[in-house]
Amino acid sequence: MSSEEMNFDLLDFAFVDLGVISINSLENGIYIGKFSPNDSFEKYKAIFLEYELLVESQQFSAVDEMDLKFASMGFFVISKNHKSAACEIFDLQIMGGNISFRMASSDLGLKADVNNRRPLHPRT
Repeated sequence: MSSEEMNFDLLDFAFVDLGVISINSLENGIYIGKFSPNDSFEKYKAIFLEYELLVESQQFSAVDEMDLKFASMGFFVISKNHKSAACEIFDLQIMGGNISFRMASSDLGLKADVNNRRPLHPRT
């Protein structure tokens, strides 16, 4: 992957840009990197801080519940140049300035037309 392909914007379910992701590595399908939030991320900041505290205190059943909550919230990434469709992500973790996630398969994941703020095909 080129360096351009390794930079994404993080989007919420309404395709609001939440910040920039710079990927450092891709290991076993997990994208790992740095996250630079913008002002729009502020509405999600508290829930990710709560998640971080749960992980640090090893409250794993509560962590599992938070993972399900994040999955239901619907987050996407799109390449920084916006030349491709947004792709749904899962297993999203944001702790401090770090981020990790898995990208949904192009066959199974939800792709989205960000310009028109709508899915390209419905979830199955």
